[in-house]
Amino acid sequence: MNRLRAKGKLVWRTSGSVGAHDLMVVSKKTHKVEMLIQAKSLKSKVYYFDKRAIYEWTRLFEIFKETGIKSVFWFGFRRGAGKKIREVVIEVKSPTPPKKVICPQNQKL
Repeated sequence: MNRLRAKGKLVWRTSGSVGAHDLMVVSKKTHKVEMLIQAKSLKSKVYYFDKRAIYEWTRLFEIFKETGIKSVFWFGFRRGAGKKIREVVIEVKSPTPPKKVICPQNQKL
């Protein structure tokens, strides 16, 4: 969130709401929604999409298809990284998610 705000974006946390996204990014200049983000913070090295995550992916794809708003899944892998986080960002462009997401081992922290 802080990195997006530093780039001049307005960011609202919307988790716990009915929507399929956790964060909504809005441009300060145009006041239009630029991106929807579904965040997953993990302690394991592999993330498997369960029913709920597949449903969130499907809802984000429907929003993307109807409005063209960029939607992404953000994965923060915390295991073995100390205070740092290894990140994986997957853009929602297809109706079906990948079966799993693997923590990048050689990513610079």
